[in-house]
Amino acid sequence: YRERVHPGVRVAGASLSGQSRTEALATLGDLARRLAARSIEFTHEDETFSASAADLGWEPDIEATAELALRATSGRSPWEDLLNRVRSWVSPVSVPWVSSFGDARDAVIASWAADVEREPREGRITMDGVIVVPHQPVPGLRIVADEVSNLARAAVAAAREGPLPLPVEELPADTTADDVAHAVGVAERIVSGPVTARLGPIRVSFTGADLAPLVRSSLEPEPPGAAGGSVPGEDGSRHDDPGEMTLVVSLRPREVANLLAPYRDQVETEATSASIDVIDGRVRISPSRLGKRIDAALAARRLAGIARKPERTGKLPLAEQEPDLTTAEARGLGVREQVSSFTTYHSCCEPRVTNIH
Repeated sequence: YRERVHPGVRVAGASLSGQSRTEALATLGDLARRLAARSIEFTHEDETFSASAADLGWEPDIEATAELALRATSGRSPWEDLLNRVRSWVSPVSVPWVSSFGDARDAVIASWAADVEREPREGRITMDGVIVVPHQPVPGLRIVADEVSNLARAAVAAAREGPLPLPVEELPADTTADDVAHAVGVAERIVSGPVTARLGPIRVSFTGADLAPLVRSSLEPEPPGAAGGSVPGEDGSRHDDPGEMTLVVSLRPREVANLLAPYRDQVETEATSASIDVIDGRVRISPSRLGKRIDAALAARRLAGIARKPERTGKLPLAEQEPDLTTAEARGLGVREQVSSFTTYHSCCEPRVTNIH
């Protein structure tokens, strides 16, 4: 059998016994064409996905496979060669295809992904009136492309028969059931009763039913320095590591702004800019004054924190509003005297008056 395939040597179940290199190449070429067209089925849950080996990008190296077949019984010594050849008479030697998978595989898997793959769904809470409704996290799924190739390679080699399980891996969500349970506890505390707060010069009160539509949960980075899984009085964080994503319970700023809108006239003041006036020939600067306004984001954080306190009372600070021109800026202009003045007189309502104005 010098320069021929020894008896008992097979590739994908096809015998190459006694064939020369040229004959083995022809046999393998014909076998590769048939195997490339063979349909390979994968199943996932109740669905079946099929593709031929060629569709999956199977690329056999016929020359390298033939070389393996010719050397299938070779050993490290003449005695080992002899032993291997004697064994192959009674126990066939299976030679694997030397092959690879091209880019076509990824296109096929992408076509299956819409029916199989999903992004992780994070745990969260919603509100049904004043009842907190938990939604548990659901892991995502992703097809493992390399495992698809391995199973397809085994199917081509006749090592696997029948439908194959589509290899998938779970993609864990960032949240856990414990996170959701903690968020439920935070939300229930927020809506458990009335809240009283000082808003500027007045006192305001809200019931749990007032706050319930404002409650939300979101996945956010853990605030740096948060201890024990929370920033006291501000959110529902529960993890200890700074920067870790965590499920936070808070109040929606826009809805909080609507809740506080009826009190704006009582608590908000407009900022007053500094003015420069000339009185009796002398320049005088009237000082600016800060304004006060409701900051919805700040109010939402503080209101959520107050609702979590045992006493359920606290203060909603007003944000300062800077004037367009501060006293320091007015003084910095360096106005020392009146240089000149003039007055233009004109009749009312003429077309040119519009241009002048």
